[in-house]
Amino acid sequence: MPCFSVSSATKGQNHIRRGKPCDDAVFTAVSGECRAVAVADGAGSRTHAAQGAAAASKIAALFVSQEFDDLYSLPAGEAGSMVLYIVRKALADRAEELCCSVRELGSTLMVCGAHNDGRSLTIHIGDGCIERPEGNGSVSVVSDYEHEEAENITELITSASPKIKEHKSCRRLVYMLRTDGTEPLLSDPCLCRLIFSLAVLLPEAKFREACAELFIVPDDSTVAVAGDLSAAVDTVMSATDTTVLSRLLGIPEKTVRCRRSCYRRVLTAAASSPCTMSKMIRLSRQHTAYRTIKKLRPLIDCGLLQYRNGFFRMEK
Repeated sequence: MPCFSVSSATKGQNHIRRGKPCDDAVFTAVSGECRAVAVADGAGSRTHAAQGAAAASKIAALFVSQEFDDLYSLPAGEAGSMVLYIVRKALADRAEELCCSVRELGSTLMVCGAHNDGRSLTIHIGDGCIERPEGNGSVSVVSDYEHEEAENITELITSASPKIKEHKSCRRLVYMLRTDGTEPLLSDPCLCRLIFSLAVLLPEAKFREACAELFIVPDDSTVAVAGDLSAAVDTVMSATDTTVLSRLLGIPEKTVRCRRSCYRRVLTAAASSPCTMSKMIRLSRQHTAYRTIKKLRPLIDCGLLQYRNGFFRMEK
């Protein structure tokens, strides 16, 4: 089953007023059957925070995607140390180019690597939060915020010995990585579930537009959702509130209730491989191609499902 990812980085209102760049960075890398997403929040007190976050997220995502099997097989805690070593090495080169100390490139770091066979690996240094949705509609925390000394002080990848939080799983899961700028809005589990729903039900461009409207907060706000596509579809279609689905798909709530089980079957099938019209007719329990397309039209119109040359595909 393929992995998927979407992400959005929104500049904070304070940064806009001061004319500062967004110090958050997110990068996605795909290598073979592995997809990795890295999110970094540059320390605002450092002169080259934005460059440091950009470099750290790119190197971490590329390294995890390319070396996923080796990292996953390492003993507990060693994968995070290896990623930190590689990132610091790249930051040292970047600091030399900028003629500054590595300290000025400080940022936090969150990485999620997901393999098509269902294995996943998350690594977390500094503040921010990594969460995942559960089948009962709740949201569980995989790795939480850490502010040991004060609310605005956290460990960075350039700190002497930063605490590394690591999590491995062989279950098919989907994760959300978010920086601390999202905290004022996403402390509510209902809003967390909404972000998961938007990530699965909207193409990435529309997901970014939705996040830009949602995250009107002082600090930069970045979210990335990544993991197993079938788990994401199943979780969202089973746990998302009917009213939310109705608004996202642009159809009446009564119709959503009737079509919900159909959509789950269709999306799960389209996520695994392109589906022929005959298979979709069976899945949607209709008797003609016209009625099948009409029934699935809301998913096609919102950009979630693609129909071309007689085949249906998950648009991700």
